Amino acid sequence: MHRVKMLLMICIFFGMVFESVGCVIAPTKEDIARNHVKELKSNDAEVRRKAALELGKLGVHETVPALAEALKDPNPRVRRNAAYSLSQFKERARPAMQALKAAIEVETNSDAILNMAHALDVLKVSRKEMVSPLRRVVQGTASPNELRFRYRAALFLYGSVDDAGVFPIFFEAIGTEVENSFDTRPGELIFEILEKQDRRFIPPLLEALKQANPAQRAAAAVYLTYYIPAAKEVQPALIAAMVDPYPEVRAGAANGLRILGNQQPLSKEAVQQLIKALKDPNPMVSEYAAKAFEQGNPQRHPHLKIAVPALGEALQDSRMKVRVAAAESIRMLGPDARKTIPILIKILNEEKEPELIAAVCRALSAMGPYAKEAIPLLKRALESPNPYVRNWASFALEKIDLKQ
Repeated sequence: MHRVKMLLMICIFFGMVFESVGCVIAPTKEDIARNHVKELKSNDAEVRRKAALELGKLGVHETVPALAEALKDPNPRVRRNAAYSLSQFKERARPAMQALKAAIEVETNSDAILNMAHALDVLKVSRKEMVSPLRRVVQGTASPNELRFRYRAALFLYGSVDDAGVFPIFFEAIGTEVENSFDTRPGELIFEILEKQDRRFIPPLLEALKQANPAQRAAAAVYLTYYIPAAKEVQPALIAAMVDPYPEVRAGAANGLRILGNQQPLSKEAVQQLIKALKDPNPMVSEYAAKAFEQGNPQRHPHLKIAVPALGEALQDSRMKVRVAAAESIRMLGPDARKTIPILIKILNEEKEPELIAAVCRALSAMGPYAKEAIPLLKRALESPNPYVRNWASFALEKIDLKQ
């Protein structure tokens, strides 16, 4: 009898403990998913939106039909989340493929279209089947008409439509927040397109040099150099851009002229603008201008000779990169730039910066016997602790001696 009472007391005690801690069996993932499916029928759009999103996280295959049905929801954010969640199911969402195809054809919301396209892409549906709805996003007829949506749609379409259909969007993204928001940068895609030498893009790029934002104008200056056969029409545009109020545009134009100079003679007007740019307050502009004269051969670029005095001044610029670039250009001009020899010798005698000294040695090496007065200082440079300087000093002495 005593044992029975003890057992009864123990049972009552543990019953009270379980009740006090609220011992309840946790619902399964499937239970939670079924509850979210019910929420997809709620009159509250926000409840439906959250339910559609949560179903994708849970990944319960049995909820795919409910998500496919949610693609018809009157609220675009619910449709967007339903499509996104289906993409999370990957191959298991294949039963919803036809529903996705039907939904994307009539969809008017940009974000929903893109998520439906992504879900279909995951199911390996050809992007050519999505051209029509994605084009609505690119052309801005779907809403909201935001660049981030149009750029993403253009990424989807690239390779499935004519380049002219996506080029304007890629270019529009240059210099905006969108440019750094995607793994695939617009500049990379534009370079791919321009490598095909499609001349249809010359007029919009020329126009961009005048109308676009500064980053786009700077980019256009470089992009135009892809059209070497069109150098005669490109050069004047780049020359005009050399007086742009924004330094990044002037730098892009100077760099563009530098690139063009590798293939075509620079006009006298181009050389004159580059000479002015050597004194530009922005170091990048001056550096690119100095590098533009590295084209060298005056027989091919007859107007370069007029830049020699300006290059001599640039050798004494306060900015090291400008001085080095000027020395390299003088080297390429060779004896035609021999009037700069006294300045080169002065630098060799007074300066200590290895990069500049090495560049001066290279410039002197191109002067032949005209640089004989530099021989003592070049011999002294052979004792420099910097191997780079020693090598170029030796090279210069060899070249000068061979020509004496």
